[in-house]
Amino acid sequence: MRISIANKDNKPGHNVGFWKQHVLLQKFLTIPGAVLLGLAGLLFSLIIGVYGSSIGIILLAAVVGIPVVAACMIDMRFGVMFLVTISYFILEFKKIVDIPFGIFLDAGILLLFIAMVFRQAEDHDWKFANNSISWWVLGWIFFNILQVINPVAESREAWMYTVRGMAGTIVFYYVILYTLTEFSYLIRLLKLVIGLSFLAGLYSMYQEYFGLPPWEHRWMMSDIETYKLIYQAGRIRLFSFLSDPTTFGIMMAYMVVLCFTLFFGPWKRSTKAMLVVGGFIMLLGCFWSGTRTAYIVIPAGILFVTLLAIAKRQWKIVLLSGGMMMGGLFLISIPTSNNTLYRFQTAFKPSEDKSYQVRLKTQARIKSIVQQHPFGGGLGSCGAWGKRFSPYTVFADIEPDSGYVRVAVELGWVGLILYMCMLFTAIVVGVKSVMRSRDPAIINLYMGLTGVIFALLVANYGQEAIILLPNSIVFYIVLAMVVRLKDFDPGYIRNS
Repeated sequence: MRISIANKDNKPGHNVGFWKQHVLLQKFLTIPGAVLLGLAGLLFSLIIGVYGSSIGIILLAAVVGIPVVAACMIDMRFGVMFLVTISYFILEFKKIVDIPFGIFLDAGILLLFIAMVFRQAEDHDWKFANNSISWWVLGWIFFNILQVINPVAESREAWMYTVRGMAGTIVFYYVILYTLTEFSYLIRLLKLVIGLSFLAGLYSMYQEYFGLPPWEHRWMMSDIETYKLIYQAGRIRLFSFLSDPTTFGIMMAYMVVLCFTLFFGPWKRSTKAMLVVGGFIMLLGCFWSGTRTAYIVIPAGILFVTLLAIAKRQWKIVLLSGGMMMGGLFLISIPTSNNTLYRFQTAFKPSEDKSYQVRLKTQARIKSIVQQHPFGGGLGSCGAWGKRFSPYTVFADIEPDSGYVRVAVELGWVGLILYMCMLFTAIVVGVKSVMRSRDPAIINLYMGLTGVIFALLVANYGQEAIILLPNSIVFYIVLAMVVRLKDFDPGYIRNS
């Protein structure tokens, strides 16, 4: 038997009846409402015919967006799931129409956060956010905000562009944490994440066997750097409907770790069968992405979960992971002429991995720079933003080929310590929760979610894994679930 935190009427998800009764039934499903909708459709068509499709897209966004925003504000759980879904597809939309759709996602997160604050202004109950992870997240947000007055920073405009990704969207963590008041909703949200990731894997199969759709091919050919990133060694590195092969490959990798772990939980056979099928397809997607970092993430994540399984004496996980490790060693050692398999093998042979050698040189180069600037060069001071806003600084020529490198350069060693403390706290809370939980389902979920956090920490060494959409959204979801899961286990040991 599981317990759940009781919802009050002003908590997320309890005004849907009002929306359906007073808006849908009493306004639109009537004769005047039908006539009004028909006239609006004619006017909409006329505007598109006169002013073109661009105006039509803006109007469509307004027509669809206003009711959706209202629904999200009324039912915050719907809002969370809607934004999670959008975060997966938003970059595919951008390949079709060059519009900064990311702003709409940021706006949606901000609106949900404001709605949460207004509701809490009535309750004055912030106990849900009183935990070690939440405090470190809050410290990270404020540290990034204070970077606007960093005396070393050459550009405040660069700060405005980059603070959204580094600290702006992370407020979504608090919104998710606020809505996770029932175990059933937590499972629905987790199913949504797994399902969308599985869909990304399926779409990569379409790309592999049928090729890229016309709009994706145009997008790939529109920029020489994008083309060089995607077309390598005589084949296209697949990216599904995400932004690039790296983001896609890393997502597939940590989702394989999650599916592998959840397979051993006390779930229905049909659920386990879907986890096997989904995990296999996402494993293929990971290989097709050609992302070396992702190849490392899978064994690292599974090894971490195996250590947790040993501590909890779950020997089935230990035996299967051992078999998978043996299979991986076989794939690494066999001779091959297959480009995909060769790329996989070089990921485990650093001397043959040119990107790893470049990464080592970058780290050696920035060591003295980071030591001399405890608060860094400011947000947006390195990489593409650095070249654009502060091209003459020592930071601008540094390519942030790692999430930790970016933090160290832009936020200094102080910021890096703060960042690592936040991530380390998430791991510690996850491991402690695995050991203190008693419900088999909760234990299994904690093992899988903590495995995802560890996998992303490993991936963040080779790439900017944690701040890229939709990986960043998934990361915030996992953090919130790690905090909340213990509330649904009656046997959880709280003082030991």
